[in-house]
Amino acid sequence: MRKLLKVRWLAIVLALAMVLSLVPMIGFAGYDNNDFIPNYGFVPNHGEASVSKVELVSGEAVARYWTAPRAEEKVDAFGDPQGDEFGIDPYDWRTNRIAVDSGGNAWAINTGADGSNLQGSVARIQFDISGIDTANTSQGHNDILPFGQDEAVKVFAVGEPGDIPRTINFDDDGYAWIGFHMQNQKYGYYQKYEYTGDDLVPSGDPVGGLVEGEGSPEYDLAPYNAQIDKNGVLWFASFGSNIVNRF
Repeated sequence: MRKLLKVRWLAIVLALAMVLSLVPMIGFAGYDNNDFIPNYGFVPNHGEASVSKVELVSGEAVARYWTAPRAEEKVDAFGDPQGDEFGIDPYDWRTNRIAVDSGGNAWAINTGADGSNLQGSVARIQFDISGIDTANTSQGHNDILPFGQDEAVKVFAVGEPGDIPRTINFDDDGYAWIGFHMQNQKYGYYQKYEYTGDDLVPSGDPVGGLVEGEGSPEYDLAPYNAQIDKNGVLWFASFGSNIVNRF
């Protein structure tokens, strides 16, 4: 009986040793195992062209970032200084589509849907700000740096002026798929993009686009909202259509 108990205790000790040996391997890249591992969500704010960063355990909004200039700021759409005021109401951007990549970074689309012939763009908001001086990035929901000065934010042009970027999704290989529908039209296209670390560049040719048949476009490819399923299939609904499409 004692021998049986000893064997059982030995089995329990060995099992615990195996579990404990795995503990140091469990963590999050960039964080020490003794550190609190943050769990963030990002929320686009439609009317002000901004994104709020929320700590999901506490529910506290811990930062906020402009995704486009304020009308009175003397910068361009990417934060570079210019002589004249930007002049576009932040509401015109209708910033309300967002995706998170595999590294936890948020990508928010400035659609330009409420403006006229605006250059659509996407703002990348860096998840891990441990390498950024706290003076150079937002440290609270009311601590918002002037557009172009927050080092956690990069903005990239996508499509052509008047194209409206309306969907963004990341595939398992890290590519961004951005769907566009044309200004005040019911047709559009998809473009695959690669993030190089410095730039967001098109990868391959657009998928779909204006197809003319006796002067009329097809109306079944105008991406409006989309998701990628577990099998890597991209499903999207089209603007002005009751058709659900897939790639």
